[in-house]
Parts: sequence; structure tokens; C-alpha cells
Amino acid sequence: MVHGVSAFSDLKDVELWCESGRFLTAASGYLLASVLDVKLSKGRRFVILDAGINTFGGMSGIARILPPKVDFVNLTGATQLQAAVDIVGPLCTPLDYLGRNVTVNEPAVGDVFMVPNVGAYGSVVALTNFLRRESPLEICLDDGKVATVSRLATGYVVAGPAQSAVAVS
Repeated sequence: MVHGVSAFSDLKDVELWCESGRFLTAASGYLLASVLDVKLSKGRRFVILDAGINTFGGMSGIARILPPKVDFVNLTGATQLQAAVDIVGPLCTPLDYLGRNVTVNEPAVGDVFMVPNVGAYGSVVALTNFLRRESPLEICLDDGKVATVSRLATGYVVAGPAQSAVAVS
């Protein structure tokens, strides 16, 4: 008997399910994002990625949860020089802030950044349909081989024919 579950010992045919969340999934999942632009504004360098709160909103900390420390790795940077930058997504909102004063290898347009350990904060908690951006591809590997490739479908579904038309004047 599981500790604390004895109160339910009278119940028959009951399964106990637990949502383990980040405990099991935190060390899995990688987000890959391309650098769209690197710009200087008001004395700060900004790296603009093609992924933001629309792809992994839980990590951005949009005032719903405290943002954990997010690691960014420049996988394709041509130099080992380090730069302190602010990392943002492509959306036209100040909420699309992913990292402040982050140290990475010197970024350039076209570089690919990796964010490790996004398993618990992937697209399922993102603002996926925000500003009608396409959902990211999710590629699942099994023993190093591609097992599935999927994309969360969003959009409108026609529920049925219109019963009457409404005139707007």
C-alpha cells in the first residue's frame, strides 16, 4: 500500500495516476532556433530568434510562473568570443523576452541556438496560436533515431452550416 493512500483501500478497480511533470521531463527536449537578427538598441545587444513565447512560453516567465534559468548555446557560431546579449523572440510584444544579459558565443544572423531541457516547457504550454504563428515541429527520438515528427494543429474548424445570416449595417 502506498503511504497516504490507505484511506482509499475500500475502493475497487481504482488506478492511481500521478502527474510528475518537470521531474521526469525536464532533462529532455531541445529547442533549436535560428537567429533572425542581431541589433543594438539603447546600448543593449539583442538576438532575435525565430522562436519565442509562441514555441516555449513556460520558460519565458510571462508573469505566470517564475522563470527558471534558461541556457542558450550557440551551436553554429564561428567564433569562441563571448558576448552578453538579450535574447528575444520574433513576436511584436514585450512579453517575448527569453533571456536578459545572457552570455553566448558571438551571435550572427543564421546561427542556430539550442535551448536544452525544454521537455516540461515545450509547445504544450506556449502561446501557440498567439499572433497566428505556425507551431514548431516536434521531433521525437527513440535511441537516437527519429520516431515521430508532428506539429500541433491550430486554426478554425467549420462546425456546420450557418443556420441564418446576420446583416450588419
